[in-house]
Amino acid sequence: MPRRSPLPRFALSLLSSLCAGCALLSEEASLSPPQGVERIWTGPETWANRLQDWSVRNGRIECVDASLPFRTLHRTTRRIESGEGTLMVSVRLGVLELPDASKRKDGRPAPSGGVLIGAGAPELDWRAAAMVQSSPGPHGGFYCGVDGEGRLFVRDFRDAEAQPSLSREKVSVEGVALHIELFERASGAGLHVTALDADGVESARVSVELEDRDALAGSIALVCNGAPFWFDDWRVEGTRVRRHPGRTIGSLIGVQHTLSRSTMKMTAQLLPTGPQDDGEVTLEIRERGTWKEIGREAIVVPGWTAHFRVRDWRYDHDVPYRLRHRYAGGVSELEGVVPHDPVERDEIVLAAFSCNHNNRFGFGRTGYPWTSETLWYPHADLVEKIEQHDPDLLFFAGDQLYEGQSPTRAEK
Repeated sequence: MPRRSPLPRFALSLLSSLCAGCALLSEEASLSPPQGVERIWTGPETWANRLQDWSVRNGRIECVDASLPFRTLHRTTRRIESGEGTLMVSVRLGVLELPDASKRKDGRPAPSGGVLIGAGAPELDWRAAAMVQSSPGPHGGFYCGVDGEGRLFVRDFRDAEAQPSLSREKVSVEGVALHIELFERASGAGLHVTALDADGVESARVSVELEDRDALAGSIALVCNGAPFWFDDWRVEGTRVRRHPGRTIGSLIGVQHTLSRSTMKMTAQLLPTGPQDDGEVTLEIRERGTWKEIGREAIVVPGWTAHFRVRDWRYDHDVPYRLRHRYAGGVSELEGVVPHDPVERDEIVLAAFSCNHNNRFGFGRTGYPWTSETLWYPHADLVEKIEQHDPDLLFFAGDQLYEGQSPTRAEK
């Protein structure tokens, strides 16, 4: 039988950069951004809700847009485990600008900033737990912080109707060192939240008892609500804290490619980098056990993509590739394989995708349940089934983005 001409081949690899070679993961409990760096992306150990609501500026992390309620920044490399043990969380924070109280919308709470502890149901994938934001609800955790009037508080974020416990004393909201510590009791556990002044002297305190110490198990995040806040020197320590150095999110977040008529086209998707980061992405292929650079392309801004076109591609065998990007503080890498053109087969396998949604309904709904019943991302069941079929062609039919609430409203 005569040999067929190569099939126009399309392969899309949405390869997460989670666990993909993000260098310089902090061995310390403290998390602070590199000095002199300004960018939207807050770094490999965090996930921002929403991405555009947070940034790195002035040597610290800043929540720059608090127009939506309860903006969160999750620390993906730390997780609070269940059971007995110790837990200490601290962060320096301050308000960037307090809104005029007379202009605040009716029913909206006073501005606040702090830390969310124990976000997400126990069965949630850590990437889904990192999406907890917007509103309290079942498995929401506990929100500890300082409000716009300078009062420390602890709020049960599992219950939309729960009222916060408040300190009698008030502190300056322009800059305060917040310390949160778990204490054990015979009947359960509790939380001490204290504020320290510049000399390390306690200036305010609030304490609550918890009926269930395991309610603190889950993701941990910075929170900004009702006003923009800055954060620095974020520490998470204790025997209940498990480190997950592989749960990083590098500057390279995904890649897609096509192979047709001996030309391979590839697009690398990055998170929003800044002027202190490298402005190029490198493409390498593996030959005889060694990585060989075959391309270097500039990052297109806005959009933060790098586009490669390689002619005379060898389509008769699988080709391992690696993308690399250097950013201030480390290196992000994504590895994959450009499969060969399956001309030896009479049939190819096609996987069609349409109407994908990450969550059951839009975030912000009162009493949102933070469980796997409502959070479908990262679609582990779908990925598993697709891998079983090992398709040659991935076809996206449309409706990949829902502009209503997926997961938050569109910004127009």
